[in-house]
Amino acid sequence: MKKFVKIWPIVTIFLFSLAPTFFLWRNHQFFNNHENFFPMMRLYEFHRNIAAGYFMPRWAPDLVGGYGYPFFDFYAPLSYWLAEIFHLLNFGWIWSIKLTFIAGFLLSGLTMYWLAKELWNSRWAGVAAAVVYMSLPYHLSDTYTRGNLAESTVFIFVPLALLFFWRLINQPSFKNIICSVLSLAAIILTHNITGFYFLFILVAWILFGWWRNGRKRRALLFSGGAIVAALLLTAFFVLPALYDRRFVRTEEMLQFWYVPFRFLFSDSGDTVHFNFLRHQSYWWHWLPTLGSLSTAVFVRRFQRQRSLIFWLFLMFLILSFLMIDESQFIWQRLPQFFYFIQYTYRLLIFWGLFLSLLVGFFWLLLGRGQWRTIFLALLMVFSAALVFDRGRVDYNDLTDKDITPQLSWDWDQRWGTQGNTAQSEYLPKLVNRDGFIYKTDGLANFSWEKKIVSDKENEIIVPVFVYPGWKATINGQPTTINYDENGLLKISLPAGEHLVRVWFSSTPIRTIGGLISLLTLMAIIILWRWPKRNFFTA
Repeated sequence: MKKFVKIWPIVTIFLFSLAPTFFLWRNHQFFNNHENFFPMMRLYEFHRNIAAGYFMPRWAPDLVGGYGYPFFDFYAPLSYWLAEIFHLLNFGWIWSIKLTFIAGFLLSGLTMYWLAKELWNSRWAGVAAAVVYMSLPYHLSDTYTRGNLAESTVFIFVPLALLFFWRLINQPSFKNIICSVLSLAAIILTHNITGFYFLFILVAWILFGWWRNGRKRRALLFSGGAIVAALLLTAFFVLPALYDRRFVRTEEMLQFWYVPFRFLFSDSGDTVHFNFLRHQSYWWHWLPTLGSLSTAVFVRRFQRQRSLIFWLFLMFLILSFLMIDESQFIWQRLPQFFYFIQYTYRLLIFWGLFLSLLVGFFWLLLGRGQWRTIFLALLMVFSAALVFDRGRVDYNDLTDKDITPQLSWDWDQRWGTQGNTAQSEYLPKLVNRDGFIYKTDGLANFSWEKKIVSDKENEIIVPVFVYPGWKATINGQPTTINYDENGLLKISLPAGEHLVRVWFSSTPIRTIGGLISLLTLMAIIILWRWPKRNFFTA
């Protein structure tokens, strides 16, 4: 009976997850969204990297007309690693992506449940928080309107990181250090923009926990060390992304869009210039939130949680302000690097997280008995209604057989795009965007080899865009790579018969980042196996 009591909240979360994922599992088709077929095409390219032995993909060889570009050098890989696991389990391109979206809803509900249960010491308060978190309009929008696989997946790891850092502050241990490191690293490797802004949330969370739990210096030391270790663990991705940014186009990404203030209270309207959902029913979430705050002030039996409620609500209000037009004077004074957030509504991830926790606490305020049951039932009904109130989801006729480079090339030529991004970001700067034609002569590769005979000095053009990592040899001897007016690789050849080989390889910064990550991973393994000495309380 006790085991049933423990597992029933998990079963409830699983059953409720069928609502936000309904449009994913109802049929075999893929839905129309802003990303169109790009998630499947990216997985196709990701899988080609894995099959070729590039376990940290950098180059998408078949995109941009088959000339390739370094999409994966900048796009955090973990969501596509999850999709790749499904594909290796023999699921097709479409279902691998759909299952990753489904996992984003279900697992985010579970991680929010664990966090809320830890904070409020109640399983069913955790269920209430999980229900809200899984049905957040922004999470639904990320999936069904934007088709953003990475940002939809990152919902899983944000509650997990807050949970383990909270435990680390309260109960320092090897396990909590390692779990804190891994959860923060997972955020960075899933959606690096979210990871960057989450660091500010995390620092505030750590400082609050440190102040609330006796201001122990060791808590700050271990938490700071965990953050540093997470950054080191992700160095294989972060360092090259930061360094190689100078070689690609990123200017188009430097923009800001704001949330209209009315959106935070209105039950209808557009979301930041995108009609994400026909009805943005956030308003009914505000009622239990305000109830939680007011009750925490006046009810003595919740005195222990009072400071936490105040902190959550303060962060809730700060994030609300940072997403509206009135906050422009703050954003405009920040360094340009902050502009990579692109849209301030990305902060809705954290806004929704704090909202979910406050709703979970509201469940506690209802006392024992039927009111809690009624509230939870109504919460699930309204949250499910929010999902289906979105309206019809349109599906397309794509099948797995359609996911080929030809599909991407046809799209580029039809819409004038170059690559799997809206404005050709990450395209190498040296590429003349109007000076090349699309080639459709089969799959591109990560290497190119050809025997060439010439009776005079000559130059050959390799059908690959120039980018750090490409290397070439002539008759086994390294040679210099240049580029032509269109940004394609150009190699000078002397007269005679030569074997020319070109391949994509590592660079010093990628090697250094990989070594840092490898050494950090080895340290984590050693720490995990270390004898459990209790020196944390010394």
